[in-house]
Amino acid sequence: MNMAPRLSRANSAGSGRHEQGLTLLEMMIALCIGSWVILAATGLYLSVTRATLFQQDLNTDQQGLQYVQQFLSDRLLQADAINPGSTSTRLALEYKGAAGSQGQDIDCTG
Repeated sequence: MNMAPRLSRANSAGSGRHEQGLTLLEMMIALCIGSWVILAATGLYLSVTRATLFQQDLNTDQQGLQYVQQFLSDRLLQADAINPGSTSTRLALEYKGAAGSQGQDIDCTG
């Protein structure tokens, strides 16, 4: 006795419900979801790119400040005195050596 179910010709030919493929509504929903995913990925990429560029600018600025700090530290350590005529934008250092008193002005305004 064969107990396997038999499909009638009407069911196997398809009544429209068992056909393969996607409906227009399913395609529209998939297109919408795909578009949102692409927009989110693009926004994330742009955000990361901006943050990376900002970080590179900060690193460049920090390197410049480290150079200025080292330059001023070296000059201040080599100087014998700071001239009282110095202002907030001009630093006057005095160096005393065998040849007598020498002065050097450092412009602090850049």
